[in-house]
Amino acid sequence: MFCTSCGKELAEGTKFCTQCGKPVVRVVPREEQAGAGAAMAPASEEVAVASSNESVAAAEEAAADTKAAAVAEEAAADARAAEEALWPTGVEDASSAEPTHVMPQQADAAPWVTGAPQQPADSTRMMPQQPAPSAPQQASPHTKKPIALIAAIVGIVAVILIGVCVFVLPHLTGGNVVFFGQRDALACSVVTRIQPRDALGNDLTSYVVRLAERTADNMEDDGAPTLGEVISEIRVTGTGGFTFEDFGEIPDGEYTMVIIDGETGEEYYNDIDYDHDQTTTNETYIIQPEPEREGDSAPAPNEEPAPERPTEDQLAYAAYYGKCQELIEQYGEPASIDLYDGQETMLTGLALAELIDFDGDGSDELLTIVCNLEVQDGAIAELKHDGYLVAVWDYQDGELLQVYDRASEFSNGGAYFQYLYEREGTPVMGTSWYGEAAEPMVEEYHSGYFMLEDEAFETAAQRNSFFNYDTGDSTESFAIGGTEATSEQWDAFVAETPATHCYSLVQFNSDFGTEGEGSTMEEVDVYGCMTATDETLDELVSGAGPALEGEGASTDEAGDGQASAAAYAYELIEEDVTFTSSQGVDMEWDETQRWAYPRFTREDGGTDAVLDALNEELQASFEGDREATQAWEFDGGTTQVTVHRDTVTYLEGSIACVRSERWVFAGGAHGNESMRATFYDLSTGERIAVEDACGVSWDTLVQEAHAAIETYCEQDPNFSCNATTLSEIAGDPERYYATADGIVVCVDPYQIAPYSYGMQLIYVHAFEDESLVGTAAPL
Repeated sequence: MFCTSCGKELAEGTKFCTQCGKPVVRVVPREEQAGAGAAMAPASEEVAVASSNESVAAAEEAAADTKAAAVAEEAAADARAAEEALWPTGVEDASSAEPTHVMPQQADAAPWVTGAPQQPADSTRMMPQQPAPSAPQQASPHTKKPIALIAAIVGIVAVILIGVCVFVLPHLTGGNVVFFGQRDALACSVVTRIQPRDALGNDLTSYVVRLAERTADNMEDDGAPTLGEVISEIRVTGTGGFTFEDFGEIPDGEYTMVIIDGETGEEYYNDIDYDHDQTTTNETYIIQPEPEREGDSAPAPNEEPAPERPTEDQLAYAAYYGKCQELIEQYGEPASIDLYDGQETMLTGLALAELIDFDGDGSDELLTIVCNLEVQDGAIAELKHDGYLVAVWDYQDGELLQVYDRASEFSNGGAYFQYLYEREGTPVMGTSWYGEAAEPMVEEYHSGYFMLEDEAFETAAQRNSFFNYDTGDSTESFAIGGTEATSEQWDAFVAETPATHCYSLVQFNSDFGTEGEGSTMEEVDVYGCMTATDETLDELVSGAGPALEGEGASTDEAGDGQASAAAYAYELIEEDVTFTSSQGVDMEWDETQRWAYPRFTREDGGTDAVLDALNEELQASFEGDREATQAWEFDGGTTQVTVHRDTVTYLEGSIACVRSERWVFAGGAHGNESMRATFYDLSTGERIAVEDACGVSWDTLVQEAHAAIETYCEQDPNFSCNATTLSEIAGDPERYYATADGIVVCVDPYQIAPYSYGMQLIYVHAFEDESLVGTAAPL
């Protein structure tokens, strides 16, 4: 037989030409095609081309068996092009060509082709009418490759590559790297290991893991998933991660895994599809926060974050706080004294500070009243109209402005007071005062209501009264909104502007509170004014936030509203400590943990002898534990400290609280965790009791702890407590530590919950938000 492209004589059965590399096709002469056509019914208009069809099939099979569909499709296209080049349809006019057919036994083996010269099955030579391909169509036998063979090789290579990616790379890299918070659930079995990392790619070394029922796929407004019942919780230390075997026996199902970083308190979430016996799940997941996208504003790992910029409200609160301190410096601290052998009580110093939104714009203004009276021998030295000075301050465009400046009202008997009114939902200031009459024997008296408009208080309504002592005549005039009004209009305005508060500044103790039960006005006595002032000072410090940083503003621990400079600061010294631990002969392993201790300084960064001694004590404890831990041996008869973390949880004025976290190990399945705390007075370096540090009596704190722990246990059926355990926990003063929000008690593992739940930290006393009591405090 001969090649139909170049004419080279080939051995019978050859599929590809050894000279030009093209597929070899058996050709049926045209006259035999006609004879065959007369003997059988036409079945198609195409002729079998076996070798070319094999090329197409090989390419299509490669595309189906691999994910390199594009490469396989290209190979198939090349094969079809070779087929068309072999049997060009333009040789004859398709409309005049006679239909050709194959023998019945060939019908299922190959397609049909029209207008192409054919050859009998036993023919070995090409018919003369079949022209040989022109020279440009030939290819060198050294460069022309069989198309089907190329396609098959491509398919095999693609399959191998996919297999390497799916089955080999995960084992070489240690597992799949996935991200916290991704919406695709992680398929896990009992042997799956989770290795959590932080945003910098460092392994987390101390964290809590909770496994909760997955209740919905939707997210809450804050981005956290909705969670059902927590079915298991473990605490993990070290860099080895954890497996699902660590959770104990848990049923197959859909869960949400919550990982809480013990260093930062950050919470990370991932959905889990758990099948205990699943053998095809990944053995290890490396899980970490998603990398920052281009354009994100987060600082680089070694870049210091930009300082927090105070808001307008925080700047206003800082300005108000500064004004209060200025008034305290000028007039004295808020206080009260008795007059006339206890018949009267009066406020001195900063008599009142209240935050009130006078214009209803959502931002508070500051109302202040200061005492301008002198007291001698238990009596007011001189009764005068401006005995108490009333002011309202507003923070506008970065500047503190005084927008109201008048004296309070007073009675002939010597009582001083300030009314607050309301009109159409807006607070209104009101007062009465004596004027300077043009005539000597004429007394001038005024009453007015004032409302904050734009940048200052304006007169909303005013009554002017005149009395002539010579003639006995009295006259009145009225104005509302700057326009002359009648007495009826005045009366209507007064009725529509009721009093809401009466602040007593100098009060007669015998008749205070005589407004009657039916009155809606709140009467605030001298002591109520002092309480309101203390609360306002605290609110200003809290609300100012970073706007007061560097100003040294804080309130003292006694809660008397007196401000004092925060004279101390601290830094946390952290160090990775590597040591060898063991569970017996030939069962040693190396472990690295992040240890820490604080170093205290004055606010200016310096120290003194007291601070130096305390810092040396904290450092010596750290170094002593490290030395002992690195020298520890399994059969030495001592426990090994695997974690030593002393952190500052509270610093107010000179009072600091240091919480000490320890993990100890003495062989066995796991170590044990404990937390205890110490309060220090940094001015003296002495340890002080929790009740002295926080201003709560010991008996009260113990009672609050009992109630809070019982409330906490009621929230989880896996928790339980009895009277003995409660007394042991609540009666141990070292278990209490303070935060900015309140006092927390530490409950060791096993005391009220299984070991897998870890240490329980419970709020037992709140400084402000009572809803915290009986809830878990952050680590």
